[in-house]
Amino acid sequence: MKKELSLLLLLLLPLGAMAQVKETLPRTMPEAYSFYASDPDAVVRGMRYKKLKSLYNEDDFDSLIDPRYRTGLAWLNLLLPGVGQYVMGEPGRGTFFLLTGLTGYFAYGIGAVSSSSGAYYESQDLYTNGQVLFWSGLLITLGAEIASIIDGYHVAHVKSLYSEDLYHKRMTGMSLSMAPLVQAVPSPTGIRPVAGMGLTLQF
Repeated sequence: MKKELSLLLLLLLPLGAMAQVKETLPRTMPEAYSFYASDPDAVVRGMRYKKLKSLYNEDDFDSLIDPRYRTGLAWLNLLLPGVGQYVMGEPGRGTFFLLTGLTGYFAYGIGAVSSSSGAYYESQDLYTNGQVLFWSGLLITLGAEIASIIDGYHVAHVKSLYSEDLYHKRMTGMSLSMAPLVQAVPSPTGIRPVAGMGLTLQF
């Protein structure tokens, strides 16, 4: 009788724990979630902004309580064009703005040196060519910074919505199952089987 009672307790304890888990788990996994993407089935891991921008409406960004990519990241491009895109996982876009900005910096520097040399040596051609390079490089640099900041805003909005959808897709894809479980447990008298319930969480 004592053995039967102990076995019954072993069976009931996991069932009680299972009931508590099932009671608390749905609170972290919403049963109904409205995806931000126009086509939720198209949302998979590793997507880039080029494909994502057609799936999302940027105005929905305002509804996010804690966006993963804040718009302040776009202002990193003031340091160097493209840095914000690199931080937000868009290396292709970041490289484009970076190379454009560096080209502008290079032309700006060469133009400044050339125009100064032309003025010093009283060479009108050198001075004129230097001024053209100087202002062209300055415009390219400013254009790259402004364009990368604007692009960074768009990337932050879309990728934050995408991250939110990925999170909920992963959470709602979790499944909880319970099955009988028998394990061999060492005891002073030898190995004996212990019955219980096994809890499996898949995600």
